[in-house]
Parts: sequence; C-alpha cells; structure tokens
Amino acid sequence: AVAIRYAQENADVAINHRNSQEEAQKTKQFCHEECQNKQLKFPIIKSDVAKEEDVKKMVSRNSARLIGLDE
Repeated sequence: AVAIRYAQENADVAINHRNSQEEAQKTKQFCHEECQNKQLKFPIIKSDVAKEEDVKKMVSRNSARLIGLDE
C-alpha cells in the first residue's frame, strides 16, 4: 500500500520482498498502472529487512537508481 501511494505521488519506489517475487511483481504492475509519470522506476529487490546488513546493502545498491533516496 505504501509503494502504491508513493507511485501516485510520482515517486520512484523500490519494492522489497523476502520470499514472494510474484507478489512484488503484482505490486510493481499496480504502481505502473496508478502513476501518472510512466518514466518512474519500480525495481524489485529481494532482501530481509529484519536484518540490518540486508537493509544496508539494499540502500547502497539502489540509492543511485532512485532519485531522492536518502541513505
């Protein structure tokens, strides 16, 4: 729900999942349908946000791809 709301506000959104690539893909598709700016990016990232090291890797790998992402 948060990813979709940001997409509606015309923001690039990294979509995180731990086990369900299929659900992440559905979220990505819905974000594309909801946003007005079709140039937005919605990369799907597999990581476990309960693990600090996974979160650090996720941010460092994607901060350059997503405009406005603060590290």
